[in-house]
Amino acid sequence: MAVSNVSSAVISAFSAQQQTASQTSSQNQQKNPLAALQSKVSSTNTQLSLFGKVQSSLADLQARAQALKGFEKSPNLNDLKVAVLGFVQAFNTVHTVVVKATQKQAPLANDSRSTRALAEVSRAVIPPDNTPSRTALEKIGITREKDGSLSVDQTALEKALREDQSGTLNTLAGLGQRVEQAAGQQLSSKSGVSAKVSDLTERANELDKQQQDLQQRLEAQKNTQQLQAAQLASLGGSTSASSHNAVATYIGVASL
Repeated sequence: MAVSNVSSAVISAFSAQQQTASQTSSQNQQKNPLAALQSKVSSTNTQLSLFGKVQSSLADLQARAQALKGFEKSPNLNDLKVAVLGFVQAFNTVHTVVVKATQKQAPLANDSRSTRALAEVSRAVIPPDNTPSRTALEKIGITREKDGSLSVDQTALEKALREDQSGTLNTLAGLGQRVEQAAGQQLSSKSGVSAKVSDLTERANELDKQQQDLQQRLEAQKNTQQLQAAQLASLGGSTSASSHNAVATYIGVASL
């Protein structure tokens, strides 16, 4: 009877070990939840970074556009050239940032906010079907390139200021007003770039918290598993000793 009881204990312990090993294998085959969450965190942070660049470039363009409206009737030529070059550069920065972020398979390829923002400020520079605006800008040396960016001919700008200073200043003031308003709308709109930045910031904070919570839970689970493994190992050693003693007892009894 003693031999039977000990043998049952050995079998039960072995079965428990096998079941634990099977469960561990199954768990290892499942997707790592922490890795999945980290992927979401990385994706969200990437989008947040890109939208932040779009937002920053739009804000700079808005400020540069506003500066075009502030010149008096007799401006300093160098200051005016700096303002125009700064505006063109700011617009081209918006163009470059948006195009790179939204090209095929890029992080923002499926989001329309950035492309809409670029389209709106582009239309503000040269309104559709507005030949007078295009002609006036070309006269002062500002033209649109084939890729959508802007360029400025400083020689043409200087000539326009000499020959028609008032008209040139009016053209620049009109350009500045249109683009300042368009950029501002994209920054303040509830469906615009700034709103998306706010949404992504909130989302990133939520994911960071989820990641910290999950790491804590996984660490606690790991500690529990290690404790259970140690207990199981102790049980296995104790059971093996009992089994050995039981077999020796059986042999001793059988030899009588």
